[in-house]
Parts: sequence; structure tokens; C-alpha cells
Amino acid sequence: MVIRQAHLPEHAAILDLVLHRCAHLNRALVEPAVIDPSATEDRTLLAAYDDGGLVGVGLQYHGIGIAPGRLYRLLVVADAALGSGLGSALQRELDAALPPDAVATSGEIDDRDQHALAVAEHWGYSVTQHSVTSRLGLAGVPEPALPAGVSVEVSPRLAVADEAAVEAMYAASQTNPEVAQTGVLTLAALRAMAAETAGVLPVGLVVRDAGRPVALSFAIVADGEAQVVYTGVRPDARGRGLARLAKQALHVAAARLGASSAVTDNEDDNAGIRAVNAALGYRRVLGRYWVSRAVAR
Repeated sequence: MVIRQAHLPEHAAILDLVLHRCAHLNRALVEPAVIDPSATEDRTLLAAYDDGGLVGVGLQYHGIGIAPGRLYRLLVVADAALGSGLGSALQRELDAALPPDAVATSGEIDDRDQHALAVAEHWGYSVTQHSVTSRLGLAGVPEPALPAGVSVEVSPRLAVADEAAVEAMYAASQTNPEVAQTGVLTLAALRAMAAETAGVLPVGLVVRDAGRPVALSFAIVADGEAQVVYTGVRPDARGRGLARLAKQALHVAAARLGASSAVTDNEDDNAGIRAVNAALGYRRVLGRYWVSRAVAR
């Protein structure tokens, strides 16, 4: 068995293996980190081969806009190599490739895969969050009714004239539980999530009240599905249904780009946004554990 750095011609096979083995992931979230080097920082992408066949993938990177020193890690082992020790070998290789400022590595595990969770805990990882994925069909989604003075500015990559004001609104809106792991994200972090490749399309919008930015929503469309990355409302504008309005407008924009469904991920205990999703018709399809491990020094 050979483990080495992956090369461009292997990316399609790597994506296929990851998506085959990881039902909790989708192309919209995986492809940028695999295909587009500019989408991440400190990226390591490993491919493992046995008798010429791809049997494992190790991916590690720092997400643009994520808190310093925190890296995402994904280990995938093909069915044929399960129990061979390949996962541990990939883990060691990625540990050796950590940048000097690394403080923690995090990953996600399908909550139906108790064996993978047990392995991660054996490696020193602990569960930090339980996230729920929900899906909504977008056929016939209605245009939202806009209250007086409220407008929606659709911009795929959130290229707006008043970027500083939108950036401040986005930062203030991040009271979601995930911010404890990622730190407060920036517009640049959202933009980096959409790969500059054919078939991956960003969808962004800003909700304004009398011109003032009050809410934001962003998604990535790939393979006919919109992955809703973020929806948030500045605290002093909450209680007016603006999160629901933003999501409805996002659904319409995504459907126009060819998306037939939308998926979104939220902390299981985040009752507010999960209630909004349920009212819009989202239904739970799966869950995942977020796990993290401090880097040993």
C-alpha cells in the first residue's frame, strides 16, 4: 500500500470515493477543498493506493476565515481496505503535515456510523456538536412577500457596494452555536466555500430594511442541490420573520440556477433556526457528529 500526495488527474476519483463512503457529505461542500487550491489554506490531500486502485483519502486544511490554528480533517477508507490500518496510517501522515500554528483538528462523522465514532474517540477525538441535516424540495417555491421598506439584493458572491456595512451585519448575526468552533466568519470565508469550477454555483443575498443590511443568506448549488451554508439576522432586527424571508428568497434564487432541493445543517439544540426550517417544510434526513482533538505538542 502506498500513500502519497494527490495530483490533479486524481481529483475526480477522490471526490467519487469520498461521496460514496460519506453519505453525510455532498459535492457542494467537498469539491472546493479538493479541486480549488485557492479555497483553503495549509491544504494536504493524500491518496492511498493498493495494487493500483484508490483505497483511501486523507484531506486536511485550514478554512479561510476560520479561527487560526483550527484545521478540518477528513479520512476516507474504501470498503476493500477496512481493517487494514490504513485509517491510522493516513492519520499519522496528516499529523506530520500539520502547520506550526495548529492547535486542533476537527472532522465530522455520520451519526449512524458508531464504529467510525469509536475509532475517532480511540484517536483522541471528542464530540463537540450534534448537527442535523434537513432537506426541502424546491419545486414551486413561492416568492416571499416583502414588507414595506424591505428589499432583497441577490448577488452570487455577495459583491455589494456597502461591503463594510454588510460585513458588520454578518459578524453581528453570528450568535449560532457553531461560532464557538470556527470563530466569527467573514464574507471572504463564505466566498471561499464555492469552488471556481464548472457546476458549482454560489447563491448569496442580502435583505435590507430602508437600505440598511439586516439579514444575509448564502448557499452553494451543485448536482441540482443547494447546500444552505448560512442564514442570519442582526440581533436588533430579529422577531420580524426576516430569517424565513431570507431563506424563501434564497430558495427561489437557487431554483433559478437549477436546484431541485435544498439542504441545511444546524446544531440539534438550535431551536430557533430549526423551527424556521420546519415551518418552511424542511424535513430531517440525517445527522452528524462534529469531533475535535487538540494537537499534541
